[in-house]
Amino acid sequence: MSDDASLTDFVGDATDDEPRDESSTSGDEQAGAEGGRVSPDSVEPAATTAAWSPDGEPCRACGASVSYRWQGEDGLVCPDCKEW
Repeated sequence: MSDDASLTDFVGDATDDEPRDESSTSGDEQAGAEGGRVSPDSVEPAATTAAWSPDGEPCRACGASVSYRWQGEDGLVCPDCKEW
């Protein structure tokens, strides 16, 4: 016999007398806070925190052309203008 464990070593077999919780929630059954479905129109879209451009884009604060820009008070700004 091999040293490999089988699944029944961890969860038992079909003759177990313990009841199993076989309830699951599918994506269609997931509920919002009030127990109903959430309309996609009521969800606020995600905001970007950074942007990358291979050719560079101007920083909204200083105008320097940079590849990586982060969201700052003025919009997308270079690392030098970003308050960390």
